[in-house]
Amino acid sequence: MHENNHTSIRLTACVLIFLSVPFFSASPANAQPAPADSQPAGNTDIVTLRPKAEQGDASAQYNLGLLYASGIGVDKDPAQAVAWWRKAADQGNTDAQLYLGSAYANGIGVDKDVSEAKKWFRKAADQNRKAADKGDPKAQFNLGTAYDSGIGVSQDSSTAVKWYQKAADQGYAPAQNCIGLAYATGKAQAKTTAGTTQDAANTQEAVKWYQKSADQGNAMGQFNLARAYHFGKGVAKKDLPEAAKWYLKSADQGYAPAQNAIAEMYARAWGMTANPDEAVKWWLKAADQGHLGAQLSLASAYYFGSNGVAKNPEEGIKWYLKAADQGSGAAEMTLGKAYESGEGVPAVDMAEAIYWYRAANDLQPPYAGAKTSLDNAIKQSIDPFRAAAESGDATGQFNLGGAYLRGEGVKKDLKEAAAWFQKAAEQGHARAQSALGYAYSVGNGVSKDPVEAVKWWRKAAEQGVPMAQYNLGYAYARGYGGLAKDMTEAENWYRKAAAQDNDQAKDALKKLGK
Repeated sequence: MHENNHTSIRLTACVLIFLSVPFFSASPANAQPAPADSQPAGNTDIVTLRPKAEQGDASAQYNLGLLYASGIGVDKDPAQAVAWWRKAADQGNTDAQLYLGSAYANGIGVDKDVSEAKKWFRKAADQNRKAADKGDPKAQFNLGTAYDSGIGVSQDSSTAVKWYQKAADQGYAPAQNCIGLAYATGKAQAKTTAGTTQDAANTQEAVKWYQKSADQGNAMGQFNLARAYHFGKGVAKKDLPEAAKWYLKSADQGYAPAQNAIAEMYARAWGMTANPDEAVKWWLKAADQGHLGAQLSLASAYYFGSNGVAKNPEEGIKWYLKAADQGSGAAEMTLGKAYESGEGVPAVDMAEAIYWYRAANDLQPPYAGAKTSLDNAIKQSIDPFRAAAESGDATGQFNLGGAYLRGEGVKKDLKEAAAWFQKAAEQGHARAQSALGYAYSVGNGVSKDPVEAVKWWRKAAEQGVPMAQYNLGYAYARGYGGLAKDMTEAENWYRKAAAQDNDQAKDALKKLGK
């Protein structure tokens, strides 16, 4: 069963500082999340930190949450991280309030809850405003990111710039990077001199602030300074060795975009000698943090044996699958071709090829070439699907049922679809059982029969199909299909489905207050 989760928050770099939670970083120091100072302050020994947290020390509670978030000294446990941040947030710790809001915004360690996220962001913004008015540079920076993102306050770029500038003028490195970005994106306007365009003045001012931030060791500032040298923006000339130097400094701090960039430099001999081993090393570091570009580059290098990397199609497929989970059309198309050819996968599997081509075609906008590849794969597959189905193969029966259900390669026929789902379901095919349950629930090709729907959902749910688990939970919650209403059973099945990232089940649990 395929359960792709393409949901993500896509924001500007400075707003990501405000929203990120370091659950996927090697350590808090390796992330650039909000609040900017994400390293546990002082002693990070769990043995000495925990007693202080348990005695009510808000700072210790916040830092203990960071340890659980990043897995330093303890097993990584997002739920525990959230629990400790809540304790600190309740005492007015603004850092904890930001992280708690971020956890709710991203659904990490708690069920995703935008209204709860806004509540905590608003609390933090209110406290940051008071501290910012008193000149606290960190509070000024956090207030700037709040206005930049419109989280906790009304979005206002000019006010964001004002607070970034105040913090930057006090030497606060994260703010120096962000005011640099403000100039680079035109949110702030630099003074011009005779013969200098506004764009040139802005990029030069941006580099000035990146340099200040980078010199203090800020990973994002180092990355943005590297990009300036890489592309020759705001500097005297394009300088790839200088770009590589700053990318490496940022990458050494664990900043995934910089790790991906330095990998590309090594792979393409940009500003340094080509070194495939170093390229793979840095791609792996970035890819392990979920950097999509790194995952795709690593996948391509292994699958095709490019950039001096030894060809390893199976390893390439592993990384294409990770990229596809993030909604990459390029990855989905390559997976479709892999299953069509059998390279890097256990065997040729046209059903899988069709699945991945369809995923690429379902993107908005559809990925280039996906529709043609999908149509061709369907045409090639109908006869084999039918032959397998008619020989009694359950997977073939399920695939043929799906073709009739969607009208792919055959004329759409809900009765034929249901008939083939029935044959496969009776042989124990879990996805066919789930599909047949749905057909009975809405009357697609069969007479509507809630009792029969529940029967097949239960069979599929017991085999672990998340959609069937959700539907069975829904049936218990509504007393549907002859079932007695039972919220305990409903919650049980919702939880099973939610554990497999079924969004409908997660929403159902949220409505139950779970």
